Amino acid sequence: MSRNPSAVEIVSSALPNRIAASWHRSLACGLQRSDRKELPYSEGALDDSPLLRAARPVLDRFGQTLSGAPASVMLADENGCILDQRIGDLQTLQQALQKSGAAPGVLFAEEFAGTNGVGTALEDASVTTVHGDQHFAEYMRHLSCVGSPIRHPITNSLRGVLDLTTLVEDYNPLMAPLVLEAVKHIETRLTQFSSAHEVALMEEFTRTSTKCHGPVVGIASNVFLCNTAATGVIHPYDHTLLWELATSKATTDQFDAAVELGAGPCVVTCIPVAPSLAKERGYVLRLDYTAGSSGGRRRGGTRGTARAFDLPGRSALWRRAIGELRQCVNDPTPVVILGEDGLGKVTLGKQLLEAAARRGEAQIVEAGEVISGEVLQPLQQGVGVVLRCTGAPSAGELSELVTRAKTAVEADSRVGRLVVTLRSPCAAEREIQRGLTGIARSVQLPPLRRRPEDVADIVPVVLRSLQGGSRLRCSPSAMQMLMKDQWRDNVEGIERALRHACSAARGVDLQPGDLPQWLVAESSGRALSTFERAERDLIIETLHGVGNNRTQAARILGIGRATLYRKMRSLAIPVSGRHVS
Repeated sequence: MSRNPSAVEIVSSALPNRIAASWHRSLACGLQRSDRKELPYSEGALDDSPLLRAARPVLDRFGQTLSGAPASVMLADENGCILDQRIGDLQTLQQALQKSGAAPGVLFAEEFAGTNGVGTALEDASVTTVHGDQHFAEYMRHLSCVGSPIRHPITNSLRGVLDLTTLVEDYNPLMAPLVLEAVKHIETRLTQFSSAHEVALMEEFTRTSTKCHGPVVGIASNVFLCNTAATGVIHPYDHTLLWELATSKATTDQFDAAVELGAGPCVVTCIPVAPSLAKERGYVLRLDYTAGSSGGRRRGGTRGTARAFDLPGRSALWRRAIGELRQCVNDPTPVVILGEDGLGKVTLGKQLLEAAARRGEAQIVEAGEVISGEVLQPLQQGVGVVLRCTGAPSAGELSELVTRAKTAVEADSRVGRLVVTLRSPCAAEREIQRGLTGIARSVQLPPLRRRPEDVADIVPVVLRSLQGGSRLRCSPSAMQMLMKDQWRDNVEGIERALRHACSAARGVDLQPGDLPQWLVAESSGRALSTFERAERDLIIETLHGVGNNRTQAARILGIGRATLYRKMRSLAIPVSGRHVS
């Protein structure tokens, strides 16, 4: 009797890495190899769309070519719904396709059909060949298919996939180039169905790039274009800053502004692009790093934070947390700093006390599950205390201690201040926060995975500390890889990775090959855009709010369950397990 193989068995098999990863995803969706489930059907998806209109002439020619041939071509949208299908005359192929469930209107995404040329090509966003037994579903093992993603030539967004399928014995290596050639024709025709603002943005971007030999960027809500000069200097974390800059002024006139980008200070000339009768607006940006070097702000560091708090970071989340700490400097109320390990809670606590007292250094005291009253003794001598809670103290103990410290400093201004650093999340975190209401100010430090742009500021600082002033730098390609990781250990994880890279480096610039192999494997996915990170945060918060119930989360978000699963995988949100981060 056939059984569902375990993940261990899959990894140990002879499957190619990409196919094995697809099998893992299929298992995570609850699929079983021997099961033959009815695939979802979406009649509304068959309505005329720009993709279908652009592809129809290409499919017509493809259909004529396939007349009498043992092959089938399928067009699917970005959700994996089959929009059109042309089948050759081979009866055995028609029967195999009918058994697989492939037909117009059917959702062939991985979460429903397992590993296949349509769904897997969408998941990997690259040309995918699935041959015979590489299909997850056993009832598809008689087929071989090649799928190629279709991207919009202006926005570069994924619009669908073109799939060519044959019986296993009829597979030909030339299928891939044949599909790629057809996809090129479809993508070219998609330009004709672009929106007015997309066309206007592309025209202005092309015109500006022709006149200007320096870096030029085109940006809109769903578009990011770079010329050759910009490709070498623009970092993924610059997208946010440039979009914020472009949209900061409600004007249709050209304007200049200075900004600090990953490659250094830069003067940006912003050209708004607002075609008539179009609601959306785009922007073309000329970048001048030479002009920015004389008057720009210092690179890296703590842009926008108080001088007392010098931990690096440029993101809005980090600047907001630092701003909250800054407001605590002249307030004698005890402060509780919450956050995961490796964020610098103790360092910030010391800096807060030093900025408040403006003399001496703070004393660091550690406490585990139980907090001793002796913690308050240094306070009576006017010494500030950073209480580092390494365990999970009870809400009552912590509340009592903070109350005593608050009462003491209110009675005598010479009494030292108390800062508590607490690991978050912990089992009693909500109870502790409720107990501290009204007697302490709390500041929550955001984890590094929610602010990947800060990695660009943290890495140079860590490198300087590891190398003792050495000129070792991080190359753009290595930095991109560092920014893709989730950094569960936050800055401590970066320190370990860079310590390994420093010992492996052979030149002045750290390269991707110098980084640990585990990091290379974890960072093999693409970097998320600003909008994708916002969407990821919304999905994560919604899942947390409903106890990781995907059906309920999809209902709250107003999307289908299949769409939620696709977005979770695309945005690197785990699709299995109780904890979602």
